[in-house]
Amino acid sequence: MAARWEVVDVDFGLPLGHEQGSRRPSLVVSYDSLARANMATVCPLTSTARKPYPCEIKIPRGVAGLTMDSLLMVHQIRTVDMRRIGRAWGAITDADLRFKVETELRRLLGLGTAT
Repeated sequence: MAARWEVVDVDFGLPLGHEQGSRRPSLVVSYDSLARANMATVCPLTSTARKPYPCEIKIPRGVAGLTMDSLLMVHQIRTVDMRRIGRAWGAITDADLRFKVETELRRLLGLGTAT
């Protein structure tokens, strides 16, 4: 089972357009209750060195077992079947980093706005 805040390998398959594809580390952002449906909501990571886009968060090497500095692509959020999920790297335990992820998810989804 993939738990919230774990970084796991996810096989996204073949991408279309700007979608992320292939197997890559991803952060589980859904609550564990979604696992009862054999699904998890994840945000993929990239190790491509570049300036972050809006809704991306820098994740330093060593956090959650990552071997490279990475960018969490919150805007590429996706719910996947558990069969797409492979090994776990580790978990994000830092409260400030978790807060940043939750803030970007709220911003992306327009949660907490009056319009």
